[in-house]
Amino acid sequence: MTAPAMNSAAVATGVGRALETRLGGEQQSLATRGTIGATLAAVAALAAVLAASTLVLGDGRWLALPAPLPLLLAVTAVSGAGAMFLWRWRALQSTLRLPTLAGAVEREQQLREGSLRGALEVAGTGALGARAADDVARRLKPGTLAPGLASALTTALLVAAGAAVVGLALLVGAARAVPDGLAAVLQPVSAWRGTLLPALAFDKLTTRVPRGMPVTVRVVATGRQAVTVSRRSEGEAWSDTLLTVPD
Repeated sequence: MTAPAMNSAAVATGVGRALETRLGGEQQSLATRGTIGATLAAVAALAAVLAASTLVLGDGRWLALPAPLPLLLAVTAVSGAGAMFLWRWRALQSTLRLPTLAGAVEREQQLREGSLRGALEVAGTGALGARAADDVARRLKPGTLAPGLASALTTALLVAAGAAVVGLALLVGAARAVPDGLAAVLQPVSAWRGTLLPALAFDKLTTRVPRGMPVTVRVVATGRQAVTVSRRSEGEAWSDTLLTVPD
């Protein structure tokens, strides 16, 4: 009795998958590594810009600087982080395209140029193509297919992780030194509208003062470094006095 004939499509689907499977696994592993690196690079960029913005706006400087500046700095921080991630992500996608990855594997495993890419192209064309792809897959070394590329992505990930740690440390230090600066950049609309800090208020202001007697006025100025007090006597011009708010 002769074995039933198998058409080429059936053979192609059952054979020739080893090469595609190995390359797919390598692609997924490298993609995970690269994506984590891109995310950490974005975090580093975000933290660095936020730390610089905090120092610029801190110590009440956001009150004197142009009102839109905190919003501009917040948009810059988010945009910079997004641009960093997108740049790294696009570079990663270009590197991990199957033909590009196959070329890298050929160079690192010292295969004939085009042999791996050619095997991928013919793997789905029939039984002979599928068996040729399997033969190429068997010649590949076990373990990581492109160790050089994997090492480069790992190095980039570690550098991005270090940059993220430094950026976050700078942000924490800046926030501790000038917390109002961080509040301004994290709540830029409130800073622009002047609602970030509690309103000025008088504490236990007396309602009656005998003529000619001195009066003490206590102003509650939470979060402010200085307050300008305007006053005038009847029939005289207004005069301004800049008072430093004690800690």
